[in-house]
Amino acid sequence: MPNRRIPKQRRSQIKVSQILDAAAELLEKMPIDDLSVRVITQHAGVAPPTFYAYFSDRDAVLSALGMRYVEEAAWVMDQLDDRTFATWEDAVDAMVDAYVNWFRVRIGFRALWFSGHLDVSVVAADRMGNSAIADRTRSVLERAVGYPLDIPRYVSRFSVELADRLLRYGFEEETNGSELVFDEIKRALRAYVSTYMPSQR
Repeated sequence: MPNRRIPKQRRSQIKVSQILDAAAELLEKMPIDDLSVRVITQHAGVAPPTFYAYFSDRDAVLSALGMRYVEEAAWVMDQLDDRTFATWEDAVDAMVDAYVNWFRVRIGFRALWFSGHLDVSVVAADRMGNSAIADRTRSVLERAVGYPLDIPRYVSRFSVELADRLLRYGFEEETNGSELVFDEIKRALRAYVSTYMPSQR
């Protein structure tokens, strides 16, 4: 990962967040190739020396921002913790909807992820994040059916990877996302998972 100093003091953490927020806002408005240290510092309202106290260059900011998005993606599942579902199919649909809504709001995430400007460590963190989301997916399904599921762990992992790739495709097709693609993601996931679900108890 490009060089970056991790701040410990609250004031420094605020400055870093200020810089990352500015970069995220700019990614919503301009091509990533036009993003520069000068543009970021001007938008963040910080002096270049302050920027370089925490980041070595623009790519270090993009990597840190990518890590932030990876963490946020895992938190999306939190909104499902207090929900109950009539069927496991409803739970699958709700999980897809949760991530569609997150993709729609996080325009900067889409710009960064589709750009190819991802550091290898961010890609690795994304893979680990998807693994954690897969575990949460299994928990949501078990809560929906009301008992532990005796299915291979890779089923939930494959489901998450499939949804991840097709969600991105849906937003590449249409700026605000393709409802056709999202409906087909749900159909594909329900069909795949159903082959491993036990008969109705």
